[in-house]
This record gives sequence, structure tokens and C-alpha cells, in this order.
Amino acid sequence: ASFTPSGFGMNSAVGGRLPYSPDFAYVVKGIDGQSNLNFIVETKGKSEIALSDQEKRKIEHAKAFFVNISHDVQVHFKRQLKSEKILDMIKELQA
Repeated sequence: ASFTPSGFGMNSAVGGRLPYSPDFAYVVKGIDGQSNLNFIVETKGKSEIALSDQEKRKIEHAKAFFVNISHDVQVHFKRQLKSEKILDMIKELQA
């Protein structure tokens, strides 16, 4: 399942402390039927070189936020660029 519920977000240290919310949040069921992969994705329809400095800072801030909360709940944060496939990212995490 994928979703980004309304109100799901955090205050960002960049961009004038405007709220930031990632594009997708996934909870993936394993073969055993257990929901065991919490996966947050920030998508960008462009290449790495085309990202603005502000976009790069927002991504790094989000990554640090999700690493920090991973002590309580396992969360994987990934950035998806134009040529990357989300399904490939999920498969990589499940390996």
C-alpha cells in the first residue's frame, strides 16, 4: 500500500521552516504476511545534477529525520530520481 496521509509531515529546517512531507509512504507485507517494511520515498522527476540546492537540503533534512526516528520504528528513507524505479528500491531493501 502507498499513501501520504493529509497532515503527514514535519517542519523543515530549510525553506523558511515550511512543512515538508514526502511523496509516498509504503508499508510492505512480507511473504509471511507481516507488515515489515516502512519505506518513505521522496520522488524527483529529474536527475541529481538538476536538483536545486534547496531540494538537496530538504532531502538531507528528511533523511536525517527518518534515521533519527528509526530507533523506535524501522523506517527506510530513499530519494527517487528520474531514472530510478520504486519497485527496484523495495526489492533491494527486502534482499
